[in-house]
Formats: sequence, C-alpha cells, structure tokens
Amino acid sequence: MDIRAKMRQIRDAKGAILVVGLGISGYETALRLSQAGYRVICVDEKSEESMLSQGRGSWADSIRKAGGEVLFGIQGEDIEPFASSVEMAVFSPGVSLETAIGGAVKRRGIPIINELELSLSIMESKTILVTGSNGKTTTATLIHHILSLESRVNPILCGNVGTPAIAYLKPNELTALESLKDR
Repeated sequence: MDIRAKMRQIRDAKGAILVVGLGISGYETALRLSQAGYRVICVDEKSEESMLSQGRGSWADSIRKAGGEVLFGIQGEDIEPFASSVEMAVFSPGVSLETAIGGAVKRRGIPIINELELSLSIMESKTILVTGSNGKTTTATLIHHILSLESRVNPILCGNVGTPAIAYLKPNELTALESLKDR
C-alpha cells in the first residue's frame, strides 16, 4: 500500500483513521494526525477510569482538543457504529492483530499499518532501522552513539527505545502531505 497516496485519499474523502491503543505510540499518532486535520477515532479496550488511574486522562483530553475522538472500552464489534467511515487503521505496537478488534478491522477489509510504518513513509529524513528478536535496543543505542560523534549528523533515537518516531515528524510533513510527491 502506498501510504502517502492513501493519506491523501483519506483527507480528500474526509474519511477517518482509526488509531487502536492509547499507549505512548497511539497517543502520539492520534494527536499528530488530529492536529494535521485528519479525522481520527482513537479507541482503547481499557475503561476511561483505568486510563485515568494510569495518568493518561490528559492524553485523551489533548486528542479531543485537537479535534480527535477518543472512545474507551472498545473491543471487537464495538467498532460497528463508525467502521464504515474508517479508511485505515493504525495499530499501536502493544495491540496484537489477533485481538477481537484486530479481527473486526480485518473482516471489514480496512488496511492496517503501525505507527512506525506510517512515520517512515512520511518522514523526509534518512533512517536506519534495527530489527530482529534480540539486541535491538543495544544495537540502536550504539548506532546512535556512533552517529552522534559525527558533527554533520544530528541523530534521533526513537521507536521502542523511547519516543515514537511520529513525534519527530516536522509539523509540515503531515499537514502538507497531499502536496508531497510520492517517493
């Protein structure tokens, strides 16, 4: 899927982007997309009270202030009332596609991506990705340190190491997405 083209199509059609999971990655994704003028519906299976007890109540408020919608206690077929307007789903890293909501999204044929895939498809900077099952954090941290020694490079360490990649997008990278040429 060409994510840039899909994002333009969603914006033109005034469709919705479903963000599944209100962890750090889901929060940053929902907030950035809402601020950029996309119609965002952010859902989490936890109750609002549970999120408040975890100190994440202000996250929901921030997303709502930016124009996004936040729904708590949503599982599986609970997405039915708004599913017809959803044109893409962004799943947080902690949410398995094997959950009830993952099944409901897949059954409706809604394209699914994750925050990192979204960010990297939009980002205009060069990136180094570290994948695998062991040693990712150590390897990424070492690469960051080595690149930091080069005066012409200002590396950013992000992803599972801490801050989601989408938090580092330049403000115009999302708002001007429809005018950027496909790569």
